[in-house]
Formats: sequence, structure tokens, C-alpha cells
Amino acid sequence: MEKHHKPIELNALDAKKKKSMTSRILVGVVLAAVALPALFVGSWFWFALMSFFLGFATYEIIHARNKKYHWFIWAFTYFIVIKAIKHISFNACLLVPV
Repeated sequence: MEKHHKPIELNALDAKKKKSMTSRILVGVVLAAVALPALFVGSWFWFALMSFFLGFATYEIIHARNKKYHWFIWAFTYFIVIKAIKHISFNACLLVPV
């Protein structure tokens, strides 16, 4: 006996969801247009771009904290950021042409 499955139904997209998707695609294209040249140029351009993104991500994490464990989130976030900056700066130094 074969079981017949329901056909896949697509979610209906209203105008608000379509506009949100359009803005997300536009942001993705802009970020790719900025990140790809920095990736190919490398060195300090890549370091500056990654530092900017890291700073923005840190801001988002710190301001979206849970009140119960805010001290842990704050300490862990800054620990990871310091490690990431050291890692990014070390790799950026390695990419400098001699």
C-alpha cells in the first residue's frame, strides 16, 4: 500500500514580507560588494572591516542580554572579542607583502 502525501504548500508572501526580503537581499549585495574587495586586498583593509563588524556584533550582543546572566554574557563577550582582535590582527600582519 502506498501512502499519498499532501503536496507541498508555499507560504503566501504579503507586501510587508516581500519588502523585508528585498531589503535583506540588498544588504547582502552591499556587504558582498564591500567584503570581497577587502578580502582580496587583505592586510589592514580586511582587519579594519572585520574590526568594524566585530564591534557591531559586540554591541548587539551586549544590548540584547538576559537580565539573569548579564554579567556572564558581558564577560564572555569581551573575552571572545579580545581573542578575535588578536587573531585578526595577527593574520592581517601575516598578509602584508614584504
